[in-house]
Amino acid sequence: MAAIDITVDNNMNKTDINNQKFELKATDADLEKGDLKKEKQREESESTIPWSKIIIGMLALGVLVAACAVTWVFQDWQTSLQVLAILAVVYCIAFYWRWLYVAALTAPRDFSALWCYIKILWLTRNFTNKKWSMPDIFHQMVLKHPTKACFLFEDETWTFKQKSNNEKFQVEDYSLRSSAVLKSEGVKRGDTVAVMIGNCPEMPAIWLGATRLGAVAPLINTNQTGNTLLHSINVAKCDVVIYSDEFAAAFQDIAKELNPSIKLYKFTRRPLNTSPDAVRVVETSNDFTAMLESVTPAPWSQADSDGFNAKLLYIYTSGTTGLPKAAVISSSRMVFMASGVHYLGSLRASDVIYCPMPLYHSAGGCITMGQAFIFGCTIVLKTKFSASAYFPDCIKYKATVAHYIGEMCRYVLATPPAATDRQHKVRTVYGNGMRPAIWTDFVKRFNIKKVVEFYGATEGNANIVNINNRTGAIGFVSRIIPAVYPIAILKVDPETGDPIRDKKGLCQLAQPNQPGVFIGKIKPNNPSRAFLGYVDKDASDKKIVRDVFTFGDSAFISVNASDLNPHITRTQDKEMISLLGQGDEFIRIIHINSNYTYSILDLNHLLQYVPKLPVTPYSIELTGHHESQLYTAKINNIKTFLGDILMADELGYLFFMDRTGDTFRWRGENVSTTEVESAISRVADQRDAVVYGVEIPNTDGRAGMCGIVDTQGSLDLEKLAKDIAKDLPKYARPIFIRIMTSVDMTGTFKMRKIDLQKEGYNPSIVKDKLFYLDPKTGKYVPLGNEEYEKIISGQIRL
Repeated sequence: MAAIDITVDNNMNKTDINNQKFELKATDADLEKGDLKKEKQREESESTIPWSKIIIGMLALGVLVAACAVTWVFQDWQTSLQVLAILAVVYCIAFYWRWLYVAALTAPRDFSALWCYIKILWLTRNFTNKKWSMPDIFHQMVLKHPTKACFLFEDETWTFKQKSNNEKFQVEDYSLRSSAVLKSEGVKRGDTVAVMIGNCPEMPAIWLGATRLGAVAPLINTNQTGNTLLHSINVAKCDVVIYSDEFAAAFQDIAKELNPSIKLYKFTRRPLNTSPDAVRVVETSNDFTAMLESVTPAPWSQADSDGFNAKLLYIYTSGTTGLPKAAVISSSRMVFMASGVHYLGSLRASDVIYCPMPLYHSAGGCITMGQAFIFGCTIVLKTKFSASAYFPDCIKYKATVAHYIGEMCRYVLATPPAATDRQHKVRTVYGNGMRPAIWTDFVKRFNIKKVVEFYGATEGNANIVNINNRTGAIGFVSRIIPAVYPIAILKVDPETGDPIRDKKGLCQLAQPNQPGVFIGKIKPNNPSRAFLGYVDKDASDKKIVRDVFTFGDSAFISVNASDLNPHITRTQDKEMISLLGQGDEFIRIIHINSNYTYSILDLNHLLQYVPKLPVTPYSIELTGHHESQLYTAKINNIKTFLGDILMADELGYLFFMDRTGDTFRWRGENVSTTEVESAISRVADQRDAVVYGVEIPNTDGRAGMCGIVDTQGSLDLEKLAKDIAKDLPKYARPIFIRIMTSVDMTGTFKMRKIDLQKEGYNPSIVKDKLFYLDPKTGKYVPLGNEEYEKIISGQIRL
């Protein structure tokens, strides 16, 4: 058996092949580049110590002490104290005037926030001592005002407990019936009961019923289909899934791949007919609605859970690094998020809150639901968002507060001016993503008194809120009492996402107007500072940075420096592994072993697909045999940097700067290009596919565009559209397709996205064939100059 040795130089150009064994390694010089670069950054950051100011300050302090001593000797101690006070004021003004200026401007904001934070801590302490979970907290609202409206939905009014003229719409009753059904079906403490139901009052009532039994309730994104839906069910280790009948087809598509032990129940929305004499038609044996009609509500009792800090929900993040990840939400986390917006946003228990947000997201499902469950507010639910109906609905339901995301505000502002623009009673809007460019126009046109913009990751332990209408700000960090709420902006390496550290090894804070990443210090025993992360422990660990301010401490970091993510697909009788690294680097290998070790069938296949990864701080090592034996590839320390870049100004106001990494945002969702590329490559017979986001005028976010290599012109776009629709949520499906003969690679074998992104979908610039997804037919149709102009002008809305 011949052995092979492969050595690759700096540019991955040279290979030497012997006959026994082969290895692919980066040279020592290459590996040292990363250390040299980091050391240079460290030296630069530490060379800015203001020694001149320190020396002058010490001299001034010496003069102050000397002046006081002289006055004491030649006058008296009272005069000496007066001189000390005057000189101290002069000293502070001379050397700390900027800090005093900042303190004077921000003290009202900071101390107002401090008072709200104290109220939040008092609330969480009360619930912790009583060992209440969310069903218990909700029950207190039921006892406090049973006949008050909890939900307004279409023409229905759902009260907390009872209403004399209509007993069909009671949230507590529906919740207790759900508990009774699930308990009779064997659900117990520690089980996982997923809910995939659209916006309606029954959705939160059902998960309240499940969590009352001590179960955890994953809230599945209703856009999910195919592999994404299957992944969401499996990653949460679901025992039960309750899905709405409108999603029956999605479950039929994955039925053969689902674990047979998972119990599926179909929910049909209709008023419950609970009369003893009612004749019920049971469609199937798993008809959850029929089961609700046939049982009596379970008697109320305190939830069978581990209390306030126990797992309550799983909220699926959009998946910036591949498939969605299930973030853990406890009752304490939900209370912290909801009460933060309530107190800092000056909301009231009497408020009627308009919510067109999906209830499977943390914004709608936790923050807005929390306003009803914790504070007794009335929530107006909508099945879907409508820009033209936004403020007319607020008028109809007499809403005083409205929830938004940035894209919504843009669409509402784009509607023609109408008399209803100012006829509503909305005084406050809250949400995230309000762009500075439309902020002032939105507030002025619709007469909004207060915008409560907030920022925070679903899986994180820190949220920030803009509490005083600072245009464009997403929150703030205190400049005068930063230790009270330990959040910060850290300096990071823009390429790797690693925090830049000083000589001691501790992280460095970003200076005012300097970009960085958001962190929240972790305190496990403090419900407001605990980090629950994801169901997947490895994914959670990647969100933690250690030795931040002191040795041994840790913090949640809003970026993700993740290892390679394997995506397994099947081509005929073989399993194809696509290992996705930084950006578009990939390695395709056949057959899979354990511990990130993969096997390849032949040397030619290996040399064709081995990526030319950046050798710093990455390394690849390949060992194996020739031809008849399997090759083995070992990949070490491959990272990708994903996250949001923020900046704090001198007053501590935080502003969103950029989203890094291989992702873009469309229709209010984060779209992972790695996931989309993997799905398209799979259904397009493993053709090379590169996905990126492109801008459409007067549209928030970026539309997906995919360049596909089709050298023989055999790609069936109609079939591609159908296959993509099965595997990808609607928001992740590419709007534009570019047919290419090859993919331009960088010197490190990364597909060049920047050039493709710059060229966009303009037919006068792009010489390749272009297509766009017709929203009416769901098919990809040719994109010429005429269609391009209509898209740009808004005549064709995508």
